This record gives sequence, structure tokens and C-alpha cells, in this order.
Amino acid sequence: MNKSQVYIYDNLYSVLIERGLLKTGALISGYEVTLNGVPSKDPQMRCFDIAYLTKAQIQRGRNGEDVIPAFVVEIISENDVSYKIEAKLTEYFKAGVQVVWNIIPDEQVVHVYTSRKTVKICTETDICSAAPVLPEFEVSVAEIFAA
Repeated sequence: MNKSQVYIYDNLYSVLIERGLLKTGALISGYEVTLNGVPSKDPQMRCFDIAYLTKAQIQRGRNGEDVIPAFVVEIISENDVSYKIEAKLTEYFKAGVQVVWNIIPDEQVVHVYTSRKTVKICTETDICSAAPVLPEFEVSVAEIFAA
């Protein structure tokens, strides 16, 4: 996520607050984790643009544990390559992520994945949902890109 895309995080964080979801967890920006577990000869480090962590997961992280978020958001830029985006999706679902939103700011579109094979493409007034991880977290594409 670059500096011109931070507004997306801010808009999503505002939705979390408006829905009263700060009681259950938090949206974390730039969350880094080892996907394939520790110890490993070849650990796969990833830094999610945005990740939702429950309060329990935050506590486990405080104790030094690598916690895999169930819901993550990636903000796709013009520098991202499609085959690498697909490789990340594969890694994420294999590691235990349950919902991935790929947000494409230039096109104002959101791809909502609940598996590698199940994707909902959202535009304009379509509603993006973090269900089943966080069913109360629903937002329209227009809200994500609001000024």
C-alpha cells in the first residue's frame, strides 16, 4: 500500500468503528507473518496490506506467536504482476486465510475471494463482505473509494 492508497485503509477502519467491531478485533496495516510456520528451512514471509486480527490473535502475537489472519486485504497497484497475485492467493488460502479482498484502486473494483475458486467481483454499489470471518463487516465499493 503506497501513500496515495492510505485513504482506503482509513475508510475501512471507519467502517470497523461504525459497526462497533473494535470490541472484537482490529484492522492492522502492514502485518508481517511467516505463512508456512516455524521452524522451517525456507520460511515464507508475507506482509499483508491490511489484516483483521481478533483480540485473542493480538494477544497470541504479543506472546511471539505467528498468527495467520482469517481476513486480509491486498491493495493492488500497477506494479503488481497477475501471476504473483495468484501465487499469493494460493499461499494465503493454504496458510488458513479464509477471506481475501483484492482492491484495485485504478479500476475501483474489489475481488472478494472466499477460496481460490470462489470470487465475487464488486463494483460501484456492490457490497463487499468479510463473511464468514466477520459477517458484520460489509461495505460498498463506493464507500471504500469515498473521498
